[in-house]
Amino acid sequence: MPAERTVPGTGLGGIQAILQAELEQEIARVQGELDPAAVALTSIEVKPCKTDTVVSEVALVWRAV
Repeated sequence: MPAERTVPGTGLGGIQAILQAELEQEIARVQGELDPAAVALTSIEVKPCKTDTVVSEVALVWRAV
């Protein structure tokens, strides 16, 4: 069980404010780590081989003009 942190002179409202501030800091940290704009992407071209192609279904689609 983690050790309890006590802040002298704070009531429940003070403890709630401290916990809320910690929560907001943690949320900001996690959001920064998971930002899709910050992820580095690398393109890799993969050439298909005839042996990698499997036709399982053939369909015909048309649109009346």
